[in-house]
Amino acid sequence: MPMMAFRRLGWFRALVAAELLVAVSAAGGLALLRNQALTDELVSLTSLSRAMALQADRTLGLAATVLHDTREELAHGLLVAGAHPTNDVLRARIRPLDAFRALSVFDAQGQRIATSRPEGTAPPQGITQLDFFTQAQREPHPQLFVSDPYPSLTDGQPVSAVTLAWRDPQGRFKGVAALAASPDFLEGGFDRIRPTADTRLRIHRWDGRLLRPTQPGDDQDVIDGAVLRSLWLTRQAPALASRMTVRGHARLVAMARLDHVPMLVVVSRDTSAVLAGWADLAWLIGAFMASMLGVTFALGVRMARDQLHNEHLSQRLARSRKLEALGKLAGGVAHDFNNVLAAVIGYGEMARDAAAPDSRQ
Repeated sequence: MPMMAFRRLGWFRALVAAELLVAVSAAGGLALLRNQALTDELVSLTSLSRAMALQADRTLGLAATVLHDTREELAHGLLVAGAHPTNDVLRARIRPLDAFRALSVFDAQGQRIATSRPEGTAPPQGITQLDFFTQAQREPHPQLFVSDPYPSLTDGQPVSAVTLAWRDPQGRFKGVAALAASPDFLEGGFDRIRPTADTRLRIHRWDGRLLRPTQPGDDQDVIDGAVLRSLWLTRQAPALASRMTVRGHARLVAMARLDHVPMLVVVSRDTSAVLAGWADLAWLIGAFMASMLGVTFALGVRMARDQLHNEHLSQRLARSRKLEALGKLAGGVAHDFNNVLAAVIGYGEMARDAAAPDSRQ
């Protein structure tokens, strides 16, 4: 369509402007829906991370109470290491703790001196090489510690230990009180309550390391240690939710800090999974809008061409009528002039016939 002709069609320009406005409005609406979907999911993940952190803190709080009481009673001689009554006390203490398998006490040489395990259970070997024991040896002020998973030295099953160092009043290292648990004990049955199949729960140490890095795909969940340390040090921020890229994958991440140990509960979802429903809706709306705008534009172009064609025919008809009028005017003028000329010629001939021979008139 020629540009000059397009400029004459005001309604067509208005149609194009309206279609552009509709397209921009649809795109803006889809962008708002996308942002709302991400925001709602972040709120949900934040609530879930806080709930799981509270549950994990409750479990660790119970463990801390049991370990602290056991340590204090050993330090003050209320429990005698190696005595059967001591083992019975440990069995009674661990019975209400569903998350833990056993409560044991090890001396400074790593020898088990009391346990809640059944009588006759073989004592473990190599305790001094485990991280919780070496941590307890170098920690001047005993604090609750959660170990990395390791094969149980008793039955070979993977376990994690929640430990508290045992020192005498002079501060000399005397050993460790330890609660053995399944490596996922802080996850609290998350697999049964997870809202979607792709929602992930991970327990991270403050340096970014995973507490349980044994599942396929966990290497994609490790978050920058600097981010975790900043959250841990920001005491006024118990939780944090953000969009971040983790190992090349765009994820929605909500983190909640634990109070008893320097760890974070991290709940995350892949952004593409969150936006799957939005993507389907966007595709449907986009296809509908594209087809509607395409049909409307095509009809507009056809109507514009028809209008321009009719205008062209009207112009040709008007030009023909002008030429016809000019022809009629010229014919009338010629006819009148011919009448005048005929009269002049007729009177001239009459005058010539009336004149005498050889007359100059």
